[in-house]
Amino acid sequence: MKFLRILKFNKHISIMAKSISMSKGPMLSYSMVFIVVLMGFAMMGHMIFGSSAYMFSTFPRSLVNIFEMILGKGTNYHELETIDRFLGPFFIFIYFFSMTVFLINIFIAIINDSFTEAREILEQEPTEDSEMADFIREYTTAMLKEISDELRASYGKKKRYMPDSHQVTSYSKEVKERDFFLY
Repeated sequence: MKFLRILKFNKHISIMAKSISMSKGPMLSYSMVFIVVLMGFAMMGHMIFGSSAYMFSTFPRSLVNIFEMILGKGTNYHELETIDRFLGPFFIFIYFFSMTVFLINIFIAIINDSFTEAREILEQEPTEDSEMADFIREYTTAMLKEISDELRASYGKKKRYMPDSHQVTSYSKEVKERDFFLY
């Protein structure tokens, strides 16, 4: 989070940080529902397939398998189908349907709502970071424009820089060689 504090001068990063902070409450509620559903499917898999399938033989192994299934590691569909022709495919269908259609879409909806609210809040009330970033951007743009104008103005004139005689110093051969190796 300290690294994000440095990047808060960027408008998109500040919206993301505000979204994360605004979604803490709904995410906590969502994570509780997600854990209950995940544990429910793990218990159901353990009760239905525990005596026949190694991946559901213990509750912790069943929980790990269910979590790996949502990550896409593998479903072992054929093994569950050979154990029970109806409950194997039904279990996998209900699991993926409930996890993808309901729970992941709810997660995306929470993120989307908090992002929309954060963007509206930051557009209405600019923060000190955004005001500082705007100032730096405007100042840098003005300075670069000024430098660019001066370069354009001096480009047409072929004026050579000639130092004053009191500024010119002569160097010995040793000093020139030593300076050469410094660069």
